[in-house]
Amino acid sequence: MASYESQRDVAELATLEQTKKNVEDVEEVLKKLEQTYLGKEKVTDDTLLSDEEMEKFNQMMNCVKLLNNCLTKIGQSLPLKEGERELVEVEVDFKNIP
Repeated sequence: MASYESQRDVAELATLEQTKKNVEDVEEVLKKLEQTYLGKEKVTDDTLLSDEEMEKFNQMMNCVKLLNNCLTKIGQSLPLKEGERELVEVEVDFKNIP
């Protein structure tokens, strides 16, 4: 029984590590999106996105939303200890995106 629990712990740790990497990847994408489309240079010079840029932006945001939902589900399915859940949850405030 201890062997099964040990194997399960190793599998859960591997899943947690992969999830943390996925979260880091999503955070990096969000940073790039913010720098590219929501950066100060776009706001200060009143430059609007072209239709093509807006379409690409919408596609990226849909991907980010999907990734966020998947990562949240993964995080909720893991039997995490107290204090670990925030390591695998990604909170994105989509209301602040114009």
